[in-house]
Amino acid sequence: MDNYNIQEESPQAAPSETNSLAVASLVFGILALISCCCSPLVQFPLAVTAIVLVILSKKGRPFNGYSVAGLVLSIIAILMSLFMTLMIGLIRSPQYQEILNSPQFQELYEEIYESIYDELPDEAK
Repeated sequence: MDNYNIQEESPQAAPSETNSLAVASLVFGILALISCCCSPLVQFPLAVTAIVLVILSKKGRPFNGYSVAGLVLSIIAILMSLFMTLMIGLIRSPQYQEILNSPQFQELYEEIYESIYDELPDEAK
């Protein structure tokens, strides 16, 4: 009898192709989220670019993890950008400046500052 060395080949899943546009959308989403410290003028275009890349990565394929993560991060970045723009507009408004310069606000600020400062340990003062 002949001894044949028969090896069972296990069926291997075909390696999934990584969608480069989905990865790029993830990278742009991360950059958009990180750039929230800079300016909404930087953050918003990066987030919109990430969303465009997510849409382009679809092209008849189901969304993969990279594109979903890029989409979620870019939506969060757009919301943060809109919030920051509104806050900057509020802070620069004349009504807000009037409140900050009012004597009642200054007294309240000093009172709060002193109460917090008094509670600090001597080493932190």
